[in-house]
Order: sequence, then structure tokens, then C-alpha cells
Amino acid sequence: MLGIMNVQSFITRQKVYYQRTNSSTDDDRIIRIKYEDLVLSYESTVEYLFQRLNIDPKNHFKKNVYFDPNRSSRNVGLWRKIC
Repeated sequence: MLGIMNVQSFITRQKVYYQRTNSSTDDDRIIRIKYEDLVLSYESTVEYLFQRLNIDPKNHFKKNVYFDPNRSSRNVGLWRKIC
């Protein structure tokens, strides 16, 4: 990744990426969810996604096979331990 050897350059690049992605919220084809919401509020976030995508919740089989929110919850907030 470009700028990875220069911390300030990396931070600037990440801010630009963040601003660009957040400025494109006027497209209703884009659904933004936070990783933390999916992990910590799994049921309500999945329900919201199913409603937005018009998916029948009965089609949610293999629940927790490919994504386990309990296991993933260990990764939430790890950055706080570093800073």
C-alpha cells in the first residue's frame, strides 16, 4: 500500500478514502453498516439488511456457519488496546 512507510501520508490517504466513501451516500444501492453493529447487534442488523434487500428471513439458513458474531466480538475495539 502506498504511503505505508510514512505514517502521516498513510493517515492523510485514509482520511481522503473515508471522505470519498461517506460523500456517496445519496445512492440507494449502497447500504452502509458498521462492523461493530453487525457483531454486537447481529439480529437487528441482519433484520434491517433483509428488509432493505427484500429478502425473506426464512432464507437465512447456515446461520453462524460463515460468520459467527460471538467469535467476531473478540475483535471489536482491539485498536483501543494499542492506542
